[in-house]
Amino acid sequence: MHDDHKGVSELAFVLQRRMKNFSETPPVLDFGSIEGDWSLTTNLFPIRIPRSDFQICRSLALGLVGEPFADVGLTGDLEDVTGKALMPERMRSLMPGDRVLVAWIGNEAVVIDIILPAAEAG
Repeated sequence: MHDDHKGVSELAFVLQRRMKNFSETPPVLDFGSIEGDWSLTTNLFPIRIPRSDFQICRSLALGLVGEPFADVGLTGDLEDVTGKALMPERMRSLMPGDRVLVAWIGNEAVVIDIILPAAEAG
């Protein structure tokens, strides 16, 4: 009977420790920069994270400025002579030198978006 209580106590201890660890590491938002070698540095983790060791949101891989990214039936500044919408500067892919918003999910950094000064919005 004593062994049964020991097993339950150990299980309770493990569960308590796991719940405590989970509650102490909530997701954190951070600012960062994409370096010239495509590594990421953030305010909370200023050591360069190699490109192979972080994630980016899909919208940050749409394409380069001026490249066609969609067929359209509209005319205007974003359409070239082929009838394709061209990638505007504000929607371009991630590049070295960009200031970014990073979400920390556990130990993994995920670049969510490019950060621009408010004065450039609009």
